[in-house]
Amino acid sequence: MLKFEGVGMIGRIASRLLGCVALYLLAACSGGAAGGSAATATTAAPALSVTIKADLAKAIVNQVVAISWSSTGATACTLSGDVTGAVATSGESTVQRPTAGAINVDISCTGIGGTAAGKVAVEVADPTTYSISTTSAPIYSSGYMVPTRDSRDIQTDPCKLNLPMVAYPQSWMGSRPLPQVMGAPLSAQIGRAVMVKDIMLDDNPAFVLKGQAPDAPNGCSQGAGALKGEIDKTVQRLKQLGVQYVSIPQWHWAKINSDGSYAFTSADTTFGSLSDANLAYYVAAVHGAGMKVIMTNQIQGFIDAQGNNIATPPSNLDTFQKWLAVYKGFMITQAPQFQSLGIDIWELGCGFCLWHDTGDGSQATYDLFASKYSEIAKSIKSSFKGKLMISGVPWLKDHPEVLDQVDIIQTGFYPRTTITQSQSDTISVASYKNLVDNGIKYWASTGKTVMVVSYIQSRADALTNPGYLEEAVCTGDIPPNGDLAAIDNNICLQRKTKPDFSIQAIVHEAQMEMIKDTGVTNLIVLIYDYWETDTLMPQTAFPNIATSIRNKPAEGVVRQWFALPY
Repeated sequence: MLKFEGVGMIGRIASRLLGCVALYLLAACSGGAAGGSAATATTAAPALSVTIKADLAKAIVNQVVAISWSSTGATACTLSGDVTGAVATSGESTVQRPTAGAINVDISCTGIGGTAAGKVAVEVADPTTYSISTTSAPIYSSGYMVPTRDSRDIQTDPCKLNLPMVAYPQSWMGSRPLPQVMGAPLSAQIGRAVMVKDIMLDDNPAFVLKGQAPDAPNGCSQGAGALKGEIDKTVQRLKQLGVQYVSIPQWHWAKINSDGSYAFTSADTTFGSLSDANLAYYVAAVHGAGMKVIMTNQIQGFIDAQGNNIATPPSNLDTFQKWLAVYKGFMITQAPQFQSLGIDIWELGCGFCLWHDTGDGSQATYDLFASKYSEIAKSIKSSFKGKLMISGVPWLKDHPEVLDQVDIIQTGFYPRTTITQSQSDTISVASYKNLVDNGIKYWASTGKTVMVVSYIQSRADALTNPGYLEEAVCTGDIPPNGDLAAIDNNICLQRKTKPDFSIQAIVHEAQMEMIKDTGVTNLIVLIYDYWETDTLMPQTAFPNIATSIRNKPAEGVVRQWFALPY
């Protein structure tokens, strides 16, 4: 009888093989009659994750929003909500919403490791602003009322000035219809000029200082020389606007010396003033663009040694004598500098000074100003060869010793009577013409060139509360006597008035028509004021009241009047 002794060994081998199968092939098996050891290793499923995002947090109705997603460890993904369907495991899709609400997109991805999901939401609002280009000329008037289509036009960074588009609230347009432009352009014999307003700081063209703006708590420092880029940009814009003359201010302050005499600060030591170096750069840029430069004088008020406003000295002959003495020295000092720069037209008087060339309005004061300005004109003509300009003050025709020294007389528009609120509320080109007058023909009779100023702030009470409100800061309540040292800074006058761009467009159109109606062509038409920078942010500046025509319908009006005829 044969015995199969190997059956036990075969059984043992089979048992080991079945054990390996039971381990689902996750354990390695090793065998041997003498026994041995077994080692194990595990392999985890790939981690599964998904990310989805939009290129905007907020959008305007019909604005295209890009939705992008990516995943790890996914083999299939599906979108749902405002974008639906199976998609690749990474990619991008666009979506837009025709009504206000929200864009919602969900994503779900699957893989060996299971399922992962994500979602994104974008707020979509109706446009409440108008957008306008800073690099091209919009068509008047429709081009100034184009509803914002891209939420990125609504700039919240007050330090960012190189903006191809800016936006302003539609409510700023005002309640009146924009006027039609009738009779444009001006005669080719009439000069076109714009005054540049607030040229700002060399390293901070936005003029946003520490603590001024919630979106820039530390201010806007853009590095030394940043202003030069804004100067270059502005010069090109003015050239495109049809401007032939650029009026540039450089301001100073007055101080009281220990002996009671007065002194003026230099531009380089006056905070915020255009430095002499930047003035030279500006003049060269204007000349390089084929335009001429008008230089105005501006002594803003009195300050103490620490730079704080102090009370203005009383208006009397003694004060005016001391004022005019230092003013004469100032002009004699400036003359050779302005000659070296090639200034084309320079102001003999000081229309932006405290007493505006008229003092207290008395005849004795008029005679004093006339006498001193005559002396100044004779003193500077040996070193300054450009033309001299003066405001059309009441005493000028009575003092030929001054009149004969100047080449240009500056005048403007003034109300015949006090304009009421009801008249302002319904103002039109025709009604404005009936409410104001100008000195164009009166001063043209002297045979001098007349520089006529076209000016209005774009605020609802600009006609009923005439005067000037600063744009860059909150202006406190100024007392009736104009004492800057007694301003109530707890009041912000800018916040008490409504924006109104339409009133500015109406007044500029009316003034242009009135200029043409005079038939006088020995003129230079000067538009006040043109801001140096693009920003239209109400939390840092007040474009609602600015005299600037930049990015407003009034620029469209002026552009047509300034266009040179064929």
